[in-house]
Amino acid sequence: MTGKQNNDKTKSLVLSSKELYNKGLNELKSLINEKEIEPRLDIIFIGNNKESEVYVNHKVIAGKKIGIDVIIHRFDEDAKQKEVVDSIKEINQMNENHGIIVQLPVPKTLNQFELINLIDPKKDVDGISSTNLGLLVQDKPYHYPCTPKGVVDLLKHYNVALEGANVCVINRSIIVGKPLLHMLLNENASVTLCHSKTKNLKEITNKSDIVVCAIGKPKFFNRSYFNKDTIVIDVGINRIDNEICGDVDFDDVMNHVKGITPVPGGIGKLTVLNLLKNTVSACMMLN
Repeated sequence: MTGKQNNDKTKSLVLSSKELYNKGLNELKSLINEKEIEPRLDIIFIGNNKESEVYVNHKVIAGKKIGIDVIIHRFDEDAKQKEVVDSIKEINQMNENHGIIVQLPVPKTLNQFELINLIDPKKDVDGISSTNLGLLVQDKPYHYPCTPKGVVDLLKHYNVALEGANVCVINRSIIVGKPLLHMLLNENASVTLCHSKTKNLKEITNKSDIVVCAIGKPKFFNRSYFNKDTIVIDVGINRIDNEICGDVDFDDVMNHVKGITPVPGGIGKLTVLNLLKNTVSACMMLN
């Protein structure tokens, strides 16, 4: 060892959503007061998933903070499809309701796609019904899916160039991967959609300008998946021994890439913000 300092070490930019989240909440609160509206969000909660309970609580707290009434409709783990279907149909007809979501995941005994597609597209504030996903291809949905919108919003907030960028999205669900593919295409990015059957994943990610990780495996992605100029967006939220972490090994990847989102403090907050934004938008659309 010569004692020479390594001045070439990358200093990663931490892409926190705190500023964007707080600004968004304040703007929504001001809009609700200015328009004198009373937005209401109804959440269909089936079963006793502890992680879902935490997510729903975040939505209730954030909604209350800015003037959105959040109503939770609880069903037992063994609830029948018809019982939930009838409830959604009833809520759809309520004039005082503006947004409806089915908290995912639902018990495997239920058909989640039937439940989601029962929701009035104008009240589908998750933006994942067949109608809204179909309209997304034309860039004209009633509501954009919340998590993909959060990814795009955060990248724009930090002035990350999307036009012409090579983006790798590792997820093919209707909640993240598939809608994000179309939203990035609408921003003129070149998108590679990867999944569990993709071959040579590291080869693809290492050639990408932006990599979006959403596979639900804690700390799966280490620095070997990225180059020094990569922007890493971690959508995963996992719990290990009461510790919340993402799909990316933050400590290993930090200062190896150009920028990285933290977990918590990254995309999760923007998912909640966009759900509330969509609820306010629905309220104004329906009144």
